[in-house]
Amino acid sequence: MSLAAGARGSTDAALVSVGVLSWCVGRGLKPLGHLAAEIAAIGETNLASRLTADDAPGELSQIITRLNDLLARLEAAFAREKGLTADVAHELRTPLAGLRSTLEVSLLKERAAERYREAMDKSLAICLQMQRMVENLLELARADASQLEVENESLDLVTLLRECWTAFAGRATERRLEVTLQLPESCPLATDRTKACLILNNIFDNAVTYANTGGKITIALHSENGQANLRVENTGSRIAETDAERVFDRFWRGDAARTADANERRYGLGLPLCRKLITLLGGSVSVSTTGGGTFAVSIILSP
Repeated sequence: MSLAAGARGSTDAALVSVGVLSWCVGRGLKPLGHLAAEIAAIGETNLASRLTADDAPGELSQIITRLNDLLARLEAAFAREKGLTADVAHELRTPLAGLRSTLEVSLLKERAAERYREAMDKSLAICLQMQRMVENLLELARADASQLEVENESLDLVTLLRECWTAFAGRATERRLEVTLQLPESCPLATDRTKACLILNNIFDNAVTYANTGGKITIALHSENGQANLRVENTGSRIAETDAERVFDRFWRGDAARTADANERRYGLGLPLCRKLITLLGGSVSVSTTGGGTFAVSIILSP
């Protein structure tokens, strides 16, 4: 065999090898091209779509599975965002309509100063409730984004509890509620004062608002196994036992718990915010309701 013939043979063999290698690489990369096309076709309007792994090798199948898990989480997050937008719009519609109606009726004709004052008081009550809703939403958003910082300080939970309750004592008296405080002399605790106040305010507000007129509220605090145990219960609950845990769902109040009174209207954000803050402080919260109409919130915090 001549040198030229040998060279041609080697070249032919090399070309065949390159061809085979190119075919193998192309076949191996085909699933990647297919996967890239599927990913490119998915946007915010079709997050329910999932990637297929029919012709993918084992290693790529694992990646596709993880990507599908990510898509599922993104779909759920977008659904929550859309649901939140719809809920906010729905919840604001009623108070805004009430505010507009109050002002329009007041301007229909000249009225006595007392009637104008009544209209302004009613309008202010509606505005304050909407402000409370917005503030709670902002706190929830910060908590969701892990933007809340805990600034612990040494305090007496009994003293803090009494201070916070003062703001609700007047409303409790107006509604003829029998309030029982079962508190120790002191309960030392290292926690974030601002967040603890927000938690107590929301729980007290919930109890005073939903207790039946002339009903009872019991606030009990004790230490056990190095932990502070707080229980706030009220009579007059109309929440079914099976729905108890739903009070931690944002904007959920239950049809029986809704009220058209602007002064008492709530938006179902207080207890969800409480759970976020209590978890942030390293504690736990649970609720219970009985067929007899007693609703209770139980909180455990480490001193």
